[in-house]
Amino acid sequence: MVRRVAVLAGPGNNGGDGLVAARHLWQFGYEPTICYPKPTDKPLYNGLVTQCKSLGIPFVSADDLTGGAPLQERFDVIVDALFGFSFKGQPRTPFDALLESLKPSARPPPIVSVDIPSGWHVEEGDPSGVGIRPDVLVSLTAPKLAAKSFQGTHYLGGRFVPPATRDKYGLVLPAYPGTAQSVRISPPHAARVDIWDAPAPAAAAAAAGAPAGGGAASGTAEGAAAAGQLPKPADMRITYQAGTLSEDDVNGDPFAQFDAWFKEAAADPEIQEPNAIAVASSTPGGAVSVRMVLLKQYDERGFCFFTNYNS
Repeated sequence: MVRRVAVLAGPGNNGGDGLVAARHLWQFGYEPTICYPKPTDKPLYNGLVTQCKSLGIPFVSADDLTGGAPLQERFDVIVDALFGFSFKGQPRTPFDALLESLKPSARPPPIVSVDIPSGWHVEEGDPSGVGIRPDVLVSLTAPKLAAKSFQGTHYLGGRFVPPATRDKYGLVLPAYPGTAQSVRISPPHAARVDIWDAPAPAAAAAAAGAPAGGGAASGTAEGAAAAGQLPKPADMRITYQAGTLSEDDVNGDPFAQFDAWFKEAAADPEIQEPNAIAVASSTPGGAVSVRMVLLKQYDERGFCFFTNYNS
């Protein structure tokens, strides 16, 4: 069960995001620990630190984090809020050691990066292939170009982009369901939304057969219908892209691993029935039959599902 979260906060705005995330994690029942090696001495950041300390959230040094037991033994998740898109050059002490502890060779626990993986170039990503490899990326406002090479689960947060900014850069941003403040924009459970290759608003409107500013969306069923056309089956495509999965990445306890995956699915607003499961059985002759049932309970003893005797 995911509970212990290490929040690595850098000296800039990303670090402030990490402090806010730590406070929210505590309020949702998690157990955050903050590593904030180079605090920013400004009223805003000092206030964020005070809020976290008032909740009893522990602060540890970089040496404590990198010099003790392996991170995967002490934490279930790492929140990477060290560096943002303005970072350039090589990380200095103690951030260099922190980043080393997050690289795949160190076998860290799952990593969630804020806005951009720390140490990556904002446009080129990690062309050398020696940087950190987060499992989840939460882009803020709009994905940065570096996210094109990101292979994990990708969320976008910050739904309130001014129309003038959206139109200036020709952004095609996804719709946020309900009152959600974030939306998944990459697989495994959502179509990938590519905002970088989207045409400017006037070009998009022309491509959809509508005047500029008419609200038509190029490349979507709605836009095609507005233009009096239906999309061709050959043009319908969802890109399913996900990271790799190896035995080293999963919990040795299968029930704990299932618990983590189930909670991830249950938190996804696009999955309507995360407890719908397939139960398969086989005859001695090898004939397999499968039926869908609803999972109602699970623990270390096994899984309990309901079915309909009349189905």
